[in-house]
Amino acid sequence: MALIKVQASEELDYEQACERASQLIDTNSEEYRRAVQSEANRLKKSQLMTEINKAKKTWRKKGYNSGFKDGQKEGYKQGVQQYKVPYPCSVCGRELVMMPGARDHEAMKVMMKHAGWAHTTCLKNK
Repeated sequence: MALIKVQASEELDYEQACERASQLIDTNSEEYRRAVQSEANRLKKSQLMTEINKAKKTWRKKGYNSGFKDGQKEGYKQGVQQYKVPYPCSVCGRELVMMPGARDHEAMKVMMKHAGWAHTTCLKNK
């Protein structure tokens, strides 16, 4: 199999590939040492790049998730501040916040209807 790789990579015929393989197999030759070192460097770089790419993907994902969560929390806070309906506690006077669909919200709708609240145009046409 290695002979075929040598033959294909350097476009050699069978005899030339055998000669080249014998040069590479001679473990004492400088060319063999360079070929082994080159292959080792290639594998090391490939493995390193794989690890770097995995780390980049993890960093991106963690950064995105962190930013998304922070943005979601901040957006929720801003929404509460902008749309909350505060009213004082009838006992201690501290602030309560009416939440949509809660019992106080439903009571407020009933009280406003009984108090006669309506659209301006509806009141004009009455």
